[in-house]
Amino acid sequence: MFHVDNNSGVANMPALAPAQSNTTTWFTEGDGQKGISWIGQDWLNILQAELLNILAEASIQPDKAQLNQLTLSIKAIIAANAFSRKNNLKEIADAGAEAQRLARGYLGLGTLATKNSLGPADVNALAKDQNLADLENKGTARNNLDVYSKSEGDNRYLRREQNGADIPDKGAFIDNVGLRETVNRAANALPSDGTAVAANRLANAHTINGVPFDGTQDITISSGTVTAIRLGAVTAHMPGTWESWDLNLGGGNVLTGIKVQDVGKNTADNVGGVYYRPLQYLLNGAWVTAASI
Repeated sequence: MFHVDNNSGVANMPALAPAQSNTTTWFTEGDGQKGISWIGQDWLNILQAELLNILAEASIQPDKAQLNQLTLSIKAIIAANAFSRKNNLKEIADAGAEAQRLARGYLGLGTLATKNSLGPADVNALAKDQNLADLENKGTARNNLDVYSKSEGDNRYLRREQNGADIPDKGAFIDNVGLRETVNRAANALPSDGTAVAANRLANAHTINGVPFDGTQDITISSGTVTAIRLGAVTAHMPGTWESWDLNLGGGNVLTGIKVQDVGKNTADNVGGVYYRPLQYLLNGAWVTAASI
């Protein structure tokens, strides 16, 4: 590329004439009605100025003998102002840390783009190896999960191994489970073991074998009461083994013996009979046979 190189040129570019029309027109060699297009100095000066400015932008001095300066200039301008595909954005890396920071900001990548791996703090997460120790507010977390801490649980629930010893208000507990009346009655009750320390008189007096007793004095049982028990005379029931039989002893009788006979013979049953005795008790000095037990 080069400028006008003869004595007909001037040192300074002449002022351009005002534009005659904004309609794009093209060169012609004439068609009989209109003559050949006249280029004029404006068009040539504009073209030369544009080409020289391309070289100037690429910092290339015009060289009349070099015919590829326009191509070299375009490549240099692109290299200075654009990224080469084959360099994979190496131009940004070469431009330094500030250029890299700006590029990340333009792409909306922020500071995370500079890390090879992300930690819990980078993504506002909990670290697995901390086992929830890195919770900022453990109380709020428990409320969100509807659970309690150990101390909260100890203060909220009764411990099984305490067997009620950890009830803070036992009186209120008795009222809540509906045992107040039972407890009040038990306060005036007699102990089930030991002596009746608070009892002086039975509320309802009774008789023992005809002797009145209300708990205020001793009673004496006379000899007219039962003083001994025995079995009466033996009675035998012996139908033998040659017939079927049964026996109901009736009330007050006790079976005392069985007779086994015809041992070794081919009989259906070797029981020939039984012995029984009546139960008797000594009442007012006389033995009485019991009607039933």
